[in-house]
Amino acid sequence: MAKFTKKQRFYLYQFCADMIKADLPLYDSVVKLHTEGRTLLGAGFVKKLQAFLDKMATTESVSGVFEGFVPRQELGVIYSSEKSGALAEGFL
Repeated sequence: MAKFTKKQRFYLYQFCADMIKADLPLYDSVVKLHTEGRTLLGAGFVKKLQAFLDKMATTESVSGVFEGFVPRQELGVIYSSEKSGALAEGFL
């Protein structure tokens, strides 16, 4: 499984934080990003997003979805913020 680059991770973190703060469903938002973002984000990012979406469909926790796609230190922050109920802030 290919990890997101630093630039891709920061984009995805900001995107997820924005969707959570707007009370939009995260899965549906990432699906829309995947289908409409090819020209903006590039084929490589969209390909990684597909694998991310596949994992999202079968994993209950948000931190579990990010596992394998991001460095362990960043995963720890996502996990902690998810457990504390402040997930959007953990992405920023």
